[in-house]
Amino acid sequence: MSVRSRISLKGFIIMFAILAAAFFLVKCTVSYVSAALGEVTQEDAAQFLTECGWKLKPDSASREEVMIPAEFSEVYERYNNLQKKQGYDLSAYKGEKVVKYTFQVLNFTEYDGSPCDNAEAHLLVWGGEIIGGDVCSLSISGRMVGVMVDRE
Repeated sequence: MSVRSRISLKGFIIMFAILAAAFFLVKCTVSYVSAALGEVTQEDAAQFLTECGWKLKPDSASREEVMIPAEFSEVYERYNNLQKKQGYDLSAYKGEKVVKYTFQVLNFTEYDGSPCDNAEAHLLVWGGEIIGGDVCSLSISGRMVGVMVDRE
């Protein structure tokens, strides 16, 4: 083997070792950051809603990723105003992908106080924190409230 071949092989081995170490470092850092930030699980979300006074239909949960719009429309501004009344503000998450948990709610009422048999609760989660949420009727003329509405 020539001197030049040995140098190339040595360079390749060193480069491979550096890349392997960098990959390991990034993987460990991502795992550490994820663990440090924590995660709001489906069970955590259900417990939060239950503590807010909502009765949830068993096994009705779903989870999806949604995008907070980079620019808020008038409708989304109204939605964010609802969030602000509960101490949240989605403005800080414009353009971010967040997790949305959805649950069927059993104790929601329509405007006239009648029971609503088609209601959902939504919780928005980012970075291990609940950043917003609502409970709403799915009827065309239904209402929407914050998850922390005074239930009494």
